[in-house]
Amino acid sequence: MDYIPTDRIIDGVDQTSLFLNGDGFSRRDYVFIYTGPNLGAAVKGRFKRIWAGDQAGLTGAAFFDLYNDPREENPQMITMFNVKSAFSQQRQRHEFWMQKYPNRPGPTIGPPLTDIENARPETKELSKPPVDFKKLPFDLMEILKQPLPWTDSDSGQ
Repeated sequence: MDYIPTDRIIDGVDQTSLFLNGDGFSRRDYVFIYTGPNLGAAVKGRFKRIWAGDQAGLTGAAFFDLYNDPREENPQMITMFNVKSAFSQQRQRHEFWMQKYPNRPGPTIGPPLTDIENARPETKELSKPPVDFKKLPFDLMEILKQPLPWTDSDSGQ
């Protein structure tokens, strides 16, 4: 318990079996994929549904059977219609929980791993930069303050 991070939400799903036994032993059969702050896609089992971007298609969502199309080159619509409602319910449930438990503000600007509360000793060791920032020919903090392509520069989100 000493090294469970307190600066983020931990969902409590034990994934030990996945790490020890490999693929196929996960206690979670879905994952949500974000593009910056926006929900872009979800994967459940062998299927993927994309809500954002150019691949969203006529229905506002492209479907892929990842076993038969691992490169996601041929979006399906009619043949994947049977999984549409499952993905819609999954997204609705996810968005409900996001409203109830919104993400916490992002870390402060600085080198990676330096703003983690309750960090493990190994994480603290990794947070030590391999270079002296004062010897760089540029100001690293100025670079880090530049907005990322998917952020809203007015709100910082």
